[in-house]
Amino acid sequence: MTPPTTVQLAAQRLINFFENSQTKTGQALGVSQSVVSQWSTGVCGVSAGNAFKAEAVTKGAVKAWELCLDIPPPNPVQLAIPGTHSHAN
Repeated sequence: MTPPTTVQLAAQRLINFFENSQTKTGQALGVSQSVVSQWSTGVCGVSAGNAFKAEAVTKGAVKAWELCLDIPPPNPVQLAIPGTHSHAN
């Protein structure tokens, strides 16, 4: 059995945030329960748009960059300085 990826682990934390419910997670993000299931099993990835939405609705409990490999993680210096973590385009 292959260990879960970091994206799968982040997806599971997202589901846990919504009372461990894939259905509630999907409702909060405007996607189906089956899409959430695919995220948690690694069948498909989380889009950048859904990742940013997840970060917003969880108030940062789950970070967009943890869910989507297309979003670079913040600079370690930014992580150390409160209020500097952002994803500028």
